[in-house]
Amino acid sequence: TIIIKAVNYSEKPDDITITLDCPVESKYKIHRISGTADDKNSFDNPTNISDVELEADGASQCFVYSAPSYSVSILILKKA
Repeated sequence: TIIIKAVNYSEKPDDITITLDCPVESKYKIHRISGTADDKNSFDNPTNISDVELEADGASQCFVYSAPSYSVSILILKKA
């Protein structure tokens, strides 16, 4: 298993080129927290900013991950 952490604190999405030294499976998981600069959790809306688990496809030894604005992403890849 390969774990990659990406943080984008910009107001625009950011394409990140990821280069690995081993082959990986194309499908991978993403755990992401994102929002806007003004978003916050409150007692009325405690999950406004919360972890979302996604499944993605397209990983390889060299691929591009587009990190959404104001986000923290954890990519979980499996070696092929």
